Amino acid sequence: MRRLSTVTLAMGLVLLAGCTDGDDPEPKVPPTNSSSAVSTPTPTPTGPVEPTLPPEAEGDDAAAAEAFVRFYWETAHYAQASGDVEGLEALASTSCRNCRSGTDYLRDAFAQGASFKGGETTVTSTVSTEYEAGPVEGFEVRARVRNEKQIVDWPEPKDDEVFPAAVISTRFLVERQESGFAIGFWETLS
Repeated sequence: MRRLSTVTLAMGLVLLAGCTDGDDPEPKVPPTNSSSAVSTPTPTPTGPVEPTLPPEAEGDDAAAAEAFVRFYWETAHYAQASGDVEGLEALASTSCRNCRSGTDYLRDAFAQGASFKGGETTVTSTVSTEYEAGPVEGFEVRARVRNEKQIVDWPEPKDDEVFPAAVISTRFLVERQESGFAIGFWETLS
């Protein structure tokens, strides 16, 4: 929306400058060409925008696994803001119970008319270690995460939930799969 305002302001200034020629009181209007098309500005989204997988998360090394964990948190925030949990669900393997619990909670909350305020999450640091457990291989990614205060606004008669701001340590098992990475497990350590 800011981009549209800036473009509109710039266009207004250009038009004003064109009308300040002191020698000619007649406004100079360019001739119209009936074959030229009128362009309409593309509307900008007004709600949350679903994140896309960054190129840094598309590899199969430790740096890509860490970028994937950051992307997972961005997608979780989008799901809370939009009610759309499909993208978040797609990032987790079927074995990740905490992932499923989180998406089930969001789906249930939105079905009951709840809304989420705040809760912005920022991954402040990551450390990864490669692992192999039978047929599953990938990276253990430990991440420090800063969560802003969040309020889950439930409709009456249910009380709202308030989650205070916190910095937590988490552990993810990021599994390599044919299509890229998936979260196989995650837990809060502190």
